[in-house]
Amino acid sequence: MIETMFRLGAHLSSNVSVSQEFRQIVEELRSNTAYHNLNLSFKKITPHDMNIILESLKTNTTVTSLELSGCGLANNHLQLIAEILKCNKTLTNLSLSNNNIGDAGIVIISNVLKYNQTITALTLCRNNIGDIGITAIADILKCNRTLARLYLDDNIIGDTGGTAIANALSINNTLETLSMTKNQLSGIIKTMIDKSFKKNRQNSYSYVQL
Repeated sequence: MIETMFRLGAHLSSNVSVSQEFRQIVEELRSNTAYHNLNLSFKKITPHDMNIILESLKTNTTVTSLELSGCGLANNHLQLIAEILKCNKTLTNLSLSNNNIGDAGIVIISNVLKYNQTITALTLCRNNIGDIGITAIADILKCNRTLARLYLDDNIIGDTGGTAIANALSINNTLETLSMTKNQLSGIIKTMIDKSFKKNRQNSYSYVQL
């Protein structure tokens, strides 16, 4: 039976080099013989090995969920993720929390996400995202009609970025869940976001948390 959930820790201890076991993982990703949910969060993976993992995902057709929280992603990794988002047609969930991506990193993937038609859930918590980064995310919401769940908790988003999100939500009516707790939003801007979100959504299951 094909394994549907892979956690690197099931094969390796945190103190063992990834590379030896990594060859089989990459082969299976490239041959599309395993892994629907690929969870590598908080594992010690060398930058080189991460590059190979991401390259192998460009043509993969089995992975639907990719979790890379706390993996120390650099801008070159984000460039590869952007390329994956252009090529891969099966990935629906992407989690990049705890990577200190910052505004520059968000800008790298935002242009691709504007027109991506497969990602339905995006998690970017604890990434030092400020107003520049959140404005790029707001631009995603203006164009994207596939993204349904967006998690931006524990960043440094202020009122300028919050206003950009509120304006985008007045255009976007497909986002179902938005979470932006533990940011730097004033009460006025939180109210603006909340009203904009709820006004443009009729579904009872829509949810916003600020």
